[in-house]
Amino acid sequence: MLSDIWVLSVNKECYGVHNIAEKKEAVLTIYCTLRRLYGFKRNIEIIIYLYVHMLIVQGSQQPNQKRLDPFIHWLISYLTIRQLVAIVPHSDDLMVALSTWCFKAAAFRAVILGAPASGKGTMSARIVEHFKMTHISSGDKLRLHMKSNTELGKAVSNYVLSGKFVPDDIMISMIKKEIESVADQNWLLDGFPRTLIQAEKLQKMHSVNLVLYLDVPVKVILDRVQNRWVHLPSGRVYNVGFNSPKVPGKDDVTGEPLSKRDDDKVEIVKERLERYSNATKPILEFYSDLGLLNTFRGNTTNELWPNVKETLTKYLSCS
Repeated sequence: MLSDIWVLSVNKECYGVHNIAEKKEAVLTIYCTLRRLYGFKRNIEIIIYLYVHMLIVQGSQQPNQKRLDPFIHWLISYLTIRQLVAIVPHSDDLMVALSTWCFKAAAFRAVILGAPASGKGTMSARIVEHFKMTHISSGDKLRLHMKSNTELGKAVSNYVLSGKFVPDDIMISMIKKEIESVADQNWLLDGFPRTLIQAEKLQKMHSVNLVLYLDVPVKVILDRVQNRWVHLPSGRVYNVGFNSPKVPGKDDVTGEPLSKRDDDKVEIVKERLERYSNATKPILEFYSDLGLLNTFRGNTTNELWPNVKETLTKYLSCS
């Protein structure tokens, strides 16, 4: 039964599915099936032990054949490559392998995309709090390096302050290290990828399971930037009139003063928005073709949150 479900799901994803809605549904079906596989292993293991004296492995005429079913070999290879389930068999002997398998759902990996000041930080904060995920913000990491005057900070400061994209090789190297430090945790990546090259490289390094795209009007973004204040040490963001601090000019948690970002000047933001628009189209197409893209349109985090929450729940509730 499991193999039938698996094969049907893979065929649905790979063959003849061109409608975006159907493709996204196929990806969700496969993802949920994979995250339940570790439960299948636990349930079937005791049955195999009880009937081991009668067991005939597919392709063999002898009980307790000293090799794994070819389907299981293929399944292990495919799932490990896709990083959806971590499976480590320690022997080709069926009974030894079953007793030593490390078989568990892999960490959930999501990306949140959106123009500068579209609310990615605020939305990310809600997501990581509600779903207990680790937040990786490329912008926060870059600003921290700049503030600490590290070699990386010195290398990227001119790009960041002028509203230009940091070169791909620098960004990929930094994000790779950040992801590897939380590889066994569910994580949300914010502010990366910014180019198609970065998106393709990320998918090869750590294939993501879901992409959230916040589509917010440019006028709303420009108005928001003029009213945005941040607590630089933590990255907490406030917007006067929408997400105002409890005490004007002070961080809600520490009471420390809030600041304006150097890259929040209107002229710089306009340039960043133009660059972002040009660079993002191929990224969105890339993730759409993979059936991973989910777009949310609105003006505020409060408008977008219910649909974002519902989408994430579909994935995280099937673990």
